[in-house]
Amino acid sequence: MQCAVGNPAEWDGDLGKFGPVNKVDIAIPPPTPRFELPAATPEALARGQDLMSKAAQAVGGKLLAGLKGYHKKLKLTVSIQCMSLDFGVEETGLFPDRLRVTQTTPFGNMTQVVDGAAGWAESPRGVQDLSGDDLAEAREGLERESVRVLRDHAQLTCQALDPADVDGRRLERVWVTGAGKEHILFYLDPATFLPAIEEKPGKSPVSGAPVTERTLLADYGDFGGLKLARSVTILHDGETFAAGKLELFEANPAVKPELFKKP
Repeated sequence: MQCAVGNPAEWDGDLGKFGPVNKVDIAIPPPTPRFELPAATPEALARGQDLMSKAAQAVGGKLLAGLKGYHKKLKLTVSIQCMSLDFGVEETGLFPDRLRVTQTTPFGNMTQVVDGAAGWAESPRGVQDLSGDDLAEAREGLERESVRVLRDHAQLTCQALDPADVDGRRLERVWVTGAGKEHILFYLDPATFLPAIEEKPGKSPVSGAPVTERTLLADYGDFGGLKLARSVTILHDGETFAAGKLELFEANPAVKPELFKKP
């Protein structure tokens, strides 16, 4: 028996000429919610908007409402195949469609840039254009940036769910859609309305397989008028993938145009 793996649309010719073909779909389905999503009643949608409005006010009020872009730096320790590796992430986003992310890694620096409908990536292997799924994924990341979702919540679908107990805390929950293709589930502290957890479909950077990505947010502090979590822990399917600190967040930074130019 012989096997062929790939996209049949990209093959040169029809394998049927060699004999009977048994097609097997090996695509990995995306993770599904761990609960049944209830109907989006008018009451649930109104309460969802109310909760997100309170969260937006808690994070930044008028400053958040006028946010046009940001510059941030994180330090993360990433767990990959039983190894702990230190990463630096520096990110500049200008809404609606410009994003530059540079990762400082033990294997060299990697930069990814989206500028409107185009994008490119630079690594120790050189510079390559982004296209297809890679470009769509990069654009999706900017659409789902937390501060942008909070800023734009009134234009999104925000459905309140029943509160949930997480590690001894009773948290409000809001299911948000319309920011990119996938949902985001916000868990809000009912005392402060600050996000305690953000959960959304993601992808493992190691295997490429779909995962449920849960980000735990803690130790909130002031970043130029915005109240943001300094401590960040990222779980993939319940296992710790990365943990670290938000070192800098600047709202509406002055950005030179050449930052987004392809080298």
